Amino acid sequence: MTRILVIRLGAIGDLILTSPAIINLRLSNPDAKIFFLTRPPHSQLLKFCPGIDEIIEFPQDSSLFTLFKIGEYLDKIGFDKVIDLHGNFRSKYLMRHISAPVKIQYRKRRWER
Repeated sequence: MTRILVIRLGAIGDLILTSPAIINLRLSNPDAKIFFLTRPPHSQLLKFCPGIDEIIEFPQDSSLFTLFKIGEYLDKIGFDKVIDLHGNFRSKYLMRHISAPVKIQYRKRRWER
């Protein structure tokens, strides 16, 4: 079974906007197990999003040690694909730390806004 991790740590509105991407990911990978990494306040909302099999909460404590520990934990799960829909320091670190064969990163166009 293919394991896919989607990372989106940010605001609640941004999470709502990721729901079409999750639905399309599910349609493209019907047999995959899709994990979603987000912060605890937003995890309750994601329970209503079809296509997500498991929600992993990123701790509110955002120390470098915590970031390292969650990276170690996620790497042990053995993801086949990691999709970063956030594009910040934490999510970029996790993308590099997790040894998945396929990694996809959303590139924010900060300078074009």
